[in-house]
Amino acid sequence: TAYDAVDSDYDLTDNAATLLSTTGVDAVVDSGVDTVFVTDSSVDAATGAELNALELALENVAGGTDINFTVTDTAGAVASELSSMSGDELNEANDVNVVGGTINVAEAALVQSIDAYDNIDSDYDIEDNAATLLSTTGVDAVVDSGVDQVFVTDSSVDADTGVQLSSLEGRLLDETVNGETANINFTVTDSSSAVLSNSDGLLGADQINVTDDVNASDGAALNILENSMDAVTTSQSADIDFTVTDTAGAIASELSAMTGDELNAASDVNVVGGTIDVAAADAVQ
Repeated sequence: TAYDAVDSDYDLTDNAATLLSTTGVDAVVDSGVDTVFVTDSSVDAATGAELNALELALENVAGGTDINFTVTDTAGAVASELSSMSGDELNEANDVNVVGGTINVAEAALVQSIDAYDNIDSDYDIEDNAATLLSTTGVDAVVDSGVDQVFVTDSSVDADTGVQLSSLEGRLLDETVNGETANINFTVTDSSSAVLSNSDGLLGADQINVTDDVNASDGAALNILENSMDAVTTSQSADIDFTVTDTAGAIASELSAMTGDELNAASDVNVVGGTIDVAAADAVQ
């Protein structure tokens, strides 16, 4: 035929399946083709990777050309298309929406490096250990508006690490568009002194396990901390597991005549020794 690909310049439009068929690929990879419009509103990650490769093939024969397509898929599906070597398997997409699923920090870093990654329209979770989440790469991955829940895989962390995770949660809440549900889920296990000395920095914890028995005064302080955790955590189910052991008088002195609930968050209260009157005993009991 007399078709002149070199002096031609025109666009193609069709659905992804047709464009990726043998006939479609032959039609697209032609120096006369300029822009290709994919009519699907969006495609999954695997199809996106195929379109990405097709666009590169078109660019090899036609120069500054483009295939217009949007990818929408789960975090795991998107991450599975990205190689650790390059991570550019979806860089030709015009928009990449990561919706649902859970990935680790390394995978999230790859996903977020996609040229057209859309953090505003993304909503997915990250799961990894505390050390990785608190690394430079981890912090960059977590503090992203597309991230919703973050799950710390350690069974528990110490109070100092909990403070760092609480701070990271605050940064996530400031950044994310998923503010109603965004949370870093973690448990702290440490001594009462470690917990109480870091109380202001542990409000983001979902669970705190106090490893030693506490006196009534410290128990009241832990009670206040649990109430504060409930007030700020998005899970609304924060809990401190602690045991109070003290004399009757010491325990009664922490209970107000108004409410008497100053130790209600305790898991166990042991009244050992001392003498109190009936009214105080009623409050203790």
